[in-house]
Amino acid sequence: MRFGRWIVDENKLSLDHDKGYKIDLEAMTCSAQMLDCIFQINAKAWATIDDLGQLIKALDAIFYPQSTLCSFGVDHNLDATKFLMERFRAKFQK
Repeated sequence: MRFGRWIVDENKLSLDHDKGYKIDLEAMTCSAQMLDCIFQINAKAWATIDDLGQLIKALDAIFYPQSTLCSFGVDHNLDATKFLMERFRAKFQK
């Protein structure tokens, strides 16, 4: 999957930017960690508004965070590794 300059590496469970920045998707176990990741990227000099928007689209497409991490404004914990393995395995079986 590609989102602008972000590419999902389903084998390494990472989200990679073409500038060489890698996000460990297995670290996304709660909404606070996802939000921290977004603001870390926001602080990067190379990050454009499009990079941020595409990052949010990528995280939404991968995790469905409104239902898995923060539904009804409540922080939920997620076994990200298990979730990602099941998510990507299902994609390959179609």
